[in-house]
Amino acid sequence: MTMKGSSASGLYNNNGLSFLCKDMTFTQCGGCGVYARNTKGRFINCVITQCKYSGMSSGNNALIELEGSQTKIHGNVTSGHSSFYGLHSYTTSAKIHLLFPLTKESVSTNNGARGNYGGDGTIQTVIDDY
Repeated sequence: MTMKGSSASGLYNNNGLSFLCKDMTFTQCGGCGVYARNTKGRFINCVITQCKYSGMSSGNNALIELEGSQTKIHGNVTSGHSSFYGLHSYTTSAKIHLLFPLTKESVSTNNGARGNYGGDGTIQTVIDDY
């Protein structure tokens, strides 16, 4: 499935249930491709590209998990705004976990402004215990 050309974020979850996205593409979003806050989400083989702000942003008390060899965050922050990254762990309570063997360097590439990954929270590769 493809989410293309939304006027804001392609997926915005604030204080919602946990969610799963599989084999999705988020492209040309008018905000972040994905934004999550106070929730948990998992993305399997998803692509986020050409979004105005961060490709993926994890906010307060959010955990975003990425898995699958087709997972890519690239060509985002088309606005050039200096506050955004491809992968953005926005606050100290925000987490983005890349399930081994994914790494932030392999998943997030060619994003504008501040670069491919950053923020005040955690972005790390982890072993999936499921």
